[in-house]
Amino acid sequence: MGNERVKRYRMPGSACTMCKMWDGPELRPAVDQEGTSPLEVDGLCVVHRARATEGACILCGRGRPWVLMRPGSRVGVCKPCYVEQEGKEQAEDLERYWKALSQCAGFWPASPAILPEFCLGDATSGQDDVS
Repeated sequence: MGNERVKRYRMPGSACTMCKMWDGPELRPAVDQEGTSPLEVDGLCVVHRARATEGACILCGRGRPWVLMRPGSRVGVCKPCYVEQEGKEQAEDLERYWKALSQCAGFWPASPAILPEFCLGDATSGQDDVS
């Protein structure tokens, strides 16, 4: 019984993923200190977890999320906070990227290798001009 393996979703004793990502003034511990919870919000500190579960921006707690960490995520930031952290140009690049995707709705390449690389914090889509 004592030899059962526990599935880990993050390192035990880890800090809040949002405090680390957004360079918070202090790194607070994640709610799930064992690292065994599969819930994304349990990898956050008490403050960021409360904001995420309320559907608010994890940085300010006031606005609705404008961008999420990944599809289906409950963790996101509002546009003013995103602009403050990443800059107006990055936010505008992201909006152009979304507009280009919406214009092609329903039409996807046969190979995923054709899709541009994109992740939060890097609003470039691999294209110089998508407008």
